[in-house]
Amino acid sequence: MQVLRAELEQALGGQCRDCGQTWGLEFAHLEPTNCVGRGRGKYKRLKDVRENMDKYTLLCQPCHEAFDGPLYMNPHYRKDRG
Repeated sequence: MQVLRAELEQALGGQCRDCGQTWGLEFAHLEPTNCVGRGRGKYKRLKDVRENMDKYTLLCQPCHEAFDGPLYMNPHYRKDRG
């Protein structure tokens, strides 16, 4: 799974989209997919990222929290457009 994760991180730019950090990266939804919420399995998340690359971006944990903000998982809010 580590190899797949590294490949997916590189495919998405290899760094936090907002600050450029290269470690502690998380896959953040730009648009909802079938894989939502905390506590999901690692393989399930990686498989979803691989199948829906256009719906994810890379963010470090602090930037991910700021990105999700108070509107986290609101289906009517397009996070990639603010």
